[in-house]
Amino acid sequence: MRLQLNFLLKKLELPLDYRSACVSFMKSALGNYDKKFFDLYYNDGAKIKSFAFSLRLPKPEFKQDKIILSIDKAELNWSAFDDRDALIFYNAFLGMKKKKFELANDNAMTLDKLVILPEHIVNQSQMLIKMLSPMIVRLHDKSTNKNRYVKYMDDDFSQKTEESILAQIEMMGLSAALLTKFSIEPVQAKNCVVKTFGHTADGTIGVLKLQGQPELLNILYKAGMGANRSIGFGLFEEIC
Repeated sequence: MRLQLNFLLKKLELPLDYRSACVSFMKSALGNYDKKFFDLYYNDGAKIKSFAFSLRLPKPEFKQDKIILSIDKAELNWSAFDDRDALIFYNAFLGMKKKKFELANDNAMTLDKLVILPEHIVNQSQMLIKMLSPMIVRLHDKSTNKNRYVKYMDDDFSQKTEESILAQIEMMGLSAALLTKFSIEPVQAKNCVVKTFGHTADGTIGVLKLQGQPELLNILYKAGMGANRSIGFGLFEEIC
């Protein structure tokens, strides 16, 4: 299920690290709806999250410490592979409609409209996609406790992206056999550096070509792909 949340903003600006505000909104929505669902997704032992989201901003102007917007609106696109997750979050979001959600710097956002978008089923083995939020491929070195973020122009981009998606599929409790004949190829890709939860990360945006089993492509379309999907990364739309 894919949802669209339309917000009205008190001020024509957002922090560069706006994804943390979106996650806070989701946590508040779940907590107000039913604490057991907040615990299910965000407390110790929380289940693997099957959703991703992106925030579309109107003609953003990026400054050193904030984003200036052209109008007082923002559009959050949210998608989940698991229908149960989608229904829980939909009901939680519904309870936030018309309620002011306070942000930093005397700002606030109000959920004005919540829409269930038409269901799209991927049934082909090849597709061109456009990233709606950056795809993150992160390699963590336990010995140094440092991360390497794989960029689309790196020689091992395809290999490491496939490994990241394999780990994602296995964490979701699905079969690794879904990755048979999978490939990913940059078409008109760009690297972007984003600030998220107090640190910076490299991500891939633009157009990519995916090839693989339709079942896998459909899962990725719904759940997003790569790391950090539940905090605003890895969501895409099909363009061909």
